[in-house]
Amino acid sequence: MLRRFVFIFLVIRMGINCPAQTFEASKFRLYTTKDGLTDNNITGIQQDAAGYIWISTLHGLNRFDGNIFKSFLKTSRHDPIPDNAIFSMKRFGDELAVATDDGAQIISTNKLQQKDLHIPTSEALHYWSNSCRYVNVDKSGNYGVSTKTGFYIFSHQGRLMKRYDRFTE
Repeated sequence: MLRRFVFIFLVIRMGINCPAQTFEASKFRLYTTKDGLTDNNITGIQQDAAGYIWISTLHGLNRFDGNIFKSFLKTSRHDPIPDNAIFSMKRFGDELAVATDDGAQIISTNKLQQKDLHIPTSEALHYWSNSCRYVNVDKSGNYGVSTKTGFYIFSHQGRLMKRYDRFTE
């Protein structure tokens, strides 16, 4: 009992004498919507091979070169991303996968070309089936997409190969 008490006392005593790291505000820069970021709620950060920082938010995708933010927003049917609310983002080599409420998309970070990973469903189930949360890639280059209704596997070209859900026409 005495040994346990001494041990606990020493652990607490050492914790009191261990200061945390100091924070030097001059070494950090805070970026917000005032600096060009589309939203202050960030859902992911990735850096590509060229050094660009990609930032996904709940209101669009941003590419930062160290000075300026370039925004990728959904404002019409022909815009580069399926939806502004990006729930997750992951980088695979020179590709960036974004999961949104209106489907998933693979973006080539060096050419800015897009591949849509769209789950074909009826109009009534479109929102639920295409509300993507995560995208991953396997060793063969196939994409796995999880949504509110199931799990889907797409080929590297973006063609739906397998679906694991209860959807029937």
